[in-house]
Amino acid sequence: MNEIKGKRFAEGLCFYKHFWIFLLFSLGGTAAEGLYWILRYGHFDMRSGLIYGPFCIIYGFAAVLVLLLFHKYKEKNHLILFVLTYVTAVAFEFLCSLLQEKVFGFTSWDYSSSPFSVMGRAHLLYAIPWGLFSVYFLKILYQQLSDLIERIPQKTGVAITWILLLFMIFDFTISGAAVYRFNERQNNIPATNFIQAELDRHYPDAYLENVYSRIFKGRK
Repeated sequence: MNEIKGKRFAEGLCFYKHFWIFLLFSLGGTAAEGLYWILRYGHFDMRSGLIYGPFCIIYGFAAVLVLLLFHKYKEKNHLILFVLTYVTAVAFEFLCSLLQEKVFGFTSWDYSSSPFSVMGRAHLLYAIPWGLFSVYFLKILYQQLSDLIERIPQKTGVAITWILLLFMIFDFTISGAAVYRFNERQNNIPATNFIQAELDRHYPDAYLENVYSRIFKGRK
C-alpha cells in the first residue's frame, strides 16, 4: 500500500487520507471552538477532547463519517446532500452524547431546556450549519485538502502518519482511562490496582478539571 513507485502519498480515499482528514478537522475544530468563544464571550476557551494536544476529536470523526457515507454522492443536488448530512449530524451528536454518558457517566452538553432538543442530546437548529458546511466540504473543501495532503512526499508522509497514529492511540487510551478513573473517584471508588493508582497519581482531579474545564462544567 502506497509503496508503488510513482504513486502519490494518500492517493484516493485510502486509510492515510482518512487519517489526515481526521487530524486536520480535529485541529480545525479546536480552532473553530476557540474562535466561537472569543466572539461570543470575549475570551479563548480550549475545547480539546484529549489530554495531550489541541484535538477536538468529534470534528475529526464527523468529517470522516461524512466522507465515508456521502463522498460517492458529492455530485448530487445541494438540497439532497444537505438533508442527508443534516440528519446525519443530528444522529451523530445524539449518539456521541449517549456513548459519552454510558462510558464516562456524564455528557458534555445538554439541550433539554430548548424546544428544538432531541431528548437533550442533539439540537435541530445547531445541526443546520453542520449540514451546510458538510455540503461545502463534499463539493469543494475536500478536494482542496486532498490535493494538499497528496503533495506530502510519500516516504515522509507514511512515516509521519504512523508516528502520529501511535501518538493518537496513546492519547486516546490515556485520556479515556484518566477520565473514566476521574468518574470513579467522583463515586468514591478507591484504587484497587497499579493502573488506577498511577492514574490517580499522574492525573488527579485538579489536573483533569483544568484540562476539561468546559466539559466538567456540563457534567450531570
